[in-house]
Amino acid sequence: MYKFPVKLLSVKVNKEVQVPGQDLNFIDNDNFLLSFRRGENDKMFYLQRRQVEYFQEFENHLSFKLGFFNQILSPAGILKFDHSAFRRSHDNELWTSAFTGELRWAPEEKIYQGKRYRRIINIGKTCFYIGGTDRGEGHFGR
Repeated sequence: MYKFPVKLLSVKVNKEVQVPGQDLNFIDNDNFLLSFRRGENDKMFYLQRRQVEYFQEFENHLSFKLGFFNQILSPAGILKFDHSAFRRSHDNELWTSAFTGELRWAPEEKIYQGKRYRRIINIGKTCFYIGGTDRGEGHFGR
């Protein structure tokens, strides 16, 4: 699927309901065990995420990634937001946006490439990495 060097543009849009304190990053949302609840389930968030990323690698093992992330969080059930904690708010929503960037260079890196995955083989050589995030305050957050 992915072949070295990679050029990839990804766009992700996600709308879901989350229960506070339940972080399901590595669990499939279709898992039947999630249908079992313990206690009352009257506090939740409506979460909308939008993400765009561009990733490019070069033959000399230099790569970069540029991205934009936007998230809108709305309370649901009996959960309410404290508006005094927000600098700016709109319709009881919390908006978060950020620009991201990464630059990586691993000149002597070794890679094992499968059909659908890739593994980096650690041979103890130097890898240079720098990354950053800018919230984009005043541009895309409310």
